[in-house]
Amino acid sequence: MRQCRAGRGGVLLALAILVLLCVPTVLFCVYELLLEKGPSEEDPLIYLAGLALFGGLLVFGVHRVVRGLPYISYHEEKVVIHWNGREETVVPWSEFRQEIQVGPLFPSGIVLTQRNPPQGRGKREISVYPTHRGFRAFQSALEAHGILGGGQWPPDINCEEVFHIFTPDVEKTCVEIAQIISQNEKEVVAAFQEGLAAPQQYLAQQEQRLKSQYPLSKEEMKRCVADPWWLMRDVLEQHQVVCTRDWKDELEDFLFFLFGTKRAKAEGLTLDPRYFGLSRAGDIPEWSRLLNGKLADKGLVVGYLGTEADEYTLFLTTQEELDTLERLAYSIHQIISGFN
Repeated sequence: MRQCRAGRGGVLLALAILVLLCVPTVLFCVYELLLEKGPSEEDPLIYLAGLALFGGLLVFGVHRVVRGLPYISYHEEKVVIHWNGREETVVPWSEFRQEIQVGPLFPSGIVLTQRNPPQGRGKREISVYPTHRGFRAFQSALEAHGILGGGQWPPDINCEEVFHIFTPDVEKTCVEIAQIISQNEKEVVAAFQEGLAAPQQYLAQQEQRLKSQYPLSKEEMKRCVADPWWLMRDVLEQHQVVCTRDWKDELEDFLFFLFGTKRAKAEGLTLDPRYFGLSRAGDIPEWSRLLNGKLADKGLVVGYLGTEADEYTLFLTTQEELDTLERLAYSIHQIISGFN
């Protein structure tokens, strides 16, 4: 694989400059604080600030080198972004724009920023400069895959094109979510995809059921079925992959409908007495948290799809699947979460 990374000579030079700058300054501040008494009470504060600044800079620089400097490797099919010596992100060229934001870096470098970092991680980015080994080849690869246009940055691109590039594919993401929650059940996924392709036909076929289930006007219902997120939730509920419960639900109803979902049946879950041991005075979030502990031996947790009403659309999943679902939902400005 080709690589774009800082050269060893450049790294050593930068580290040497950092050491030559910071070490004498740190030693001087320590000397003044421990062995000298300044004429003013403000002097110790100045030396403490210098010690914190230059000492912190030195520790940070050495830590980055020891942990592993960031670099990029790539070939015809994918890019591997090594954020450090331990973490990396593999991105196919076809999905590069959706996963990584590319921008200019003064004076003539490139900065890559991860759009949806893993849960609990802050913003992750990597900067590459013309002084990096393989910079020109990587820049050419970005241009060849349509990510950069002949060295021109987004300000030189038509605004509508920029908006299109960075707008997430909501329908595609919702299909991915439906596949995970339904455990890729073909009938469910196919029904959802048919509804996405012809929402008004879906409305005509399901009109009687929808009228009895949702107190909405015809125009409101048309807008709902045209919304991929709403349509996905309706298809999943229709096929008993998820269940929707009112926030004031009774414990028995909560358990009955949740354990009636296909995932519960596939996992062989039955409503034995230990599940009814939950406090009747609780609510869905509290019951779900307690239920997570009781389902730990099955590796399952309770998740929910965000809605705009006072209700919970619930399903059973694994923690690993839930982490992926949360990231996918966040990418299209929706909510999927658990009960922690």
